[in-house]
Formats: sequence, C-alpha cells, structure tokens
Amino acid sequence: MPLIKNKRYLKHFKKRQIELISPKEFYENWEKIEAKPHLQNLLKDYFLLLFWTGRRPVELLDLKGEDFRRTSLKEENGLYRDYYLIETHTKKGGNDVEIMLVFEQIPKLEQVYKRIQGCPPEFRYFELLRTRGKNTLNWKTKSGEPRSQEYEEPSKKIWYWSNKYFGVPAYFFRHNRFSTMVNEGGTYEDVKIFKGAKTSSSVDPYISPNQQTLRRIGSGLKL
Repeated sequence: MPLIKNKRYLKHFKKRQIELISPKEFYENWEKIEAKPHLQNLLKDYFLLLFWTGRRPVELLDLKGEDFRRTSLKEENGLYRDYYLIETHTKKGGNDVEIMLVFEQIPKLEQVYKRIQGCPPEFRYFELLRTRGKNTLNWKTKSGEPRSQEYEEPSKKIWYWSNKYFGVPAYFFRHNRFSTMVNEGGTYEDVKIFKGAKTSSSVDPYISPNQQTLRRIGSGLKL
C-alpha cells in the first residue's frame, strides 16, 4: 500500500474521524477551477456530481447521456419539486442506484443539467476526462517467475485534478458524502441504499462520526 500523505486521510485512518469538506468549502474551491476551455466546464460538472453523489470516480466517468433525466415529483405536502435523476452503475458487484438530486437544494445543479442535456444517449459525457491507454503491472511469483498484467486506469487524471483543486484524493469525496449523511441523521440503511451496497458491513469503512455526533452520544450516557 502506498504511503498516505494526505492529512485528511491520515486523520481518518488513525482516529476513524476525518475533517469533512463542507458545501461552503467545496464551492469556494469549485469556483476556482481553471482549465483549458474544452475541459473547464466538464471538470466543474464532474466534481459537483462527485461531491453530491459519492460515486466512485470511475462510475461517474462511465455515465452516458441516457443516464440523466429531469422530472417533477409530487411531495407529501402536495407541491411538486424538480429532481435530477442519475442512473449510476455500481462497480464491484453492488446494486445500481438512481440518484435523486433536488434542483432547488443544490447550487449550480441547473447549470450542470443544461450542459448535460444535449449529450447523445450513448455517449459518455465525461469522455474527455478519461485517461486512455493501459498500464502494466509486473510481479514475481513465489518461485521467482516473472508475471505481468495490463490494466486500464481511466480515472488516473481525476486524482490529479482532485488534489490540485481540492487538496484531497478523488476517493475522499466518497467517504465525505457517506459520513456527512450519517452526521446529518441518516441511518446505515440509508447509506447502504444510496451507496448501492448489498450488505451493511461494506458501509462501515466509509463512516466517520464528527465531534458533534460523539458529543451527543456521550451526553446520553447517564444513570
């Protein structure tokens, strides 16, 4: 395993608690994204969805035009609200999940929608952000025989941009979203469904309580 240098990740691994990225911090850095003209809006769209959905970096890269749609749904109070529905396809044997984002609750989501809506159904919207080509992994067996295997790493550039603009690895946003859900009152079952997990045990590594949560639990310990 490579040496972990990121401070937020170190805090999570050592103390099971991470300093979460708040929406305020995220949008401050999001506004500062600067790249070549053909990449800038793509990067903004990508990281906004990464922050709010908690998908794996490669799962967002695989999204096609047909995976996005807008709809109005009737709420319990009888009023309608506009939702952005994103059909995400979970890797590693998990369940596919249709993410439902409320337009009026997420700043800049309307801009993302307007850019994505023109994407052809079969075209991967974030295609230009993918790293092309293959890497080769070399190793030796116990008997000393050399072995090699080629593999693709489509999200390699995403990790570079994530560290450049937000100071964290791209996968950090996955931890950030699920931990935030729990800290805001979400249950394990909520995270399990949103994550696309088949078992609750796979949720554990992503949960990191904040100080307020631990304080609330501690204050409830009494005779």
